[in-house]
Amino acid sequence: MLSATRFVCCVAAAAGKKYSFTARMQRLQADPEHPLSGPEYAFMRDRLAEYRKLQQKYAVKQTEVERARKAANMCGLEFTGKGGGKTPSS
Repeated sequence: MLSATRFVCCVAAAAGKKYSFTARMQRLQADPEHPLSGPEYAFMRDRLAEYRKLQQKYAVKQTEVERARKAANMCGLEFTGKGGGKTPSS
């Protein structure tokens, strides 16, 4: 019974007020006393946006085979790309 009561209270609380991260972020950035409204934070946001653009532009597209080959190479294994049989180890 306690868990049902707790569930009803949580549902009632959630239905009454919705939390919006975007709205809170905008309020904090508009407040001149808050660090998020300062020039350092704006500079960091601009650099992060520029970094994301570069990352998306020059991102390496890998296939599953390339990913498996790199993983095998890092583990010291040889990836032949042939399915099925095992090669005898020496």
